[in-house]
Amino acid sequence: MKCPLITAAGLAAVLFLPLTASAEQLQLAQVEVIESSPIRAIGQPRATANNDRNPNAATAGNGSSDMMGELFYQLQILQQEVQTLRGQVEEQAYQLQQLKQQRMDDYVDLDRRISELSRSGSAATSAAPASGSANANGNIGTTAQAPAAPAGNAADSEFASYSAAVDLATKQQAFDQAITALNQHLRQYPDGRYAANAHYWLGQIYFVQGKMEEARQAFTRVVEGYPDHNKAPEARYKLGQVYFRLGDQARARTLLEKVANSNSDVAPLARNFLQQNFR
Repeated sequence: MKCPLITAAGLAAVLFLPLTASAEQLQLAQVEVIESSPIRAIGQPRATANNDRNPNAATAGNGSSDMMGELFYQLQILQQEVQTLRGQVEEQAYQLQQLKQQRMDDYVDLDRRISELSRSGSAATSAAPASGSANANGNIGTTAQAPAAPAGNAADSEFASYSAAVDLATKQQAFDQAITALNQHLRQYPDGRYAANAHYWLGQIYFVQGKMEEARQAFTRVVEGYPDHNKAPEARYKLGQVYFRLGDQARARTLLEKVANSNSDVAPLARNFLQQNFR
């Protein structure tokens, strides 16, 4: 809206012009009309220079708020995904522990079965009657053997002692008590059928407890004292791991390569360990 403004000089000229002024004087007395900015209505906000210069400022502010909201939403989604993954990792760790325990139980059960079969075979052999003996009349016959019950009872006692000690470690997780029981078994049966097994399980317990020097001594007794025993390859494999943890990688590699090149059941484990740690 245009509003005519009259200057002070023009207003004075009009007010004090004589009534008999000529047309030319009236024409000279006309004032210049100056356009001003539109009149602001009451209550209408005053226009600012920033809005005049940047009419998109409000739109840009709204866009920034929307972006921050989107980033916050994505952050919440990522946090939920991390929590989900963490739960899955914990569940898998638990399942892995259960598998390890199951494998240990199966291994102990197999070891017990083999020991029982071996014990049963030796007892049957000692109880078999001898044939081809001559009697007083010179006839070929059979003679009765002495009862083998004491030998069987001794074998049963030895196996019971060994089995109880191993159960303390594998089923009850009472490692300190198992160590005591295994050492007591070895003192009672130093050259018994299960001596190598007892040394092996001592090494296993010490290995789990992180006592590498004690584990090294126990596994070394099996490897050097019972080289033909069925526990010897496993003891050699574990001994290689012990030397690896003790920092003697050269000796560890020698032991593990010997196991890896054998036909034992732990050969694949030795090869896998070598591939992961000796590339």
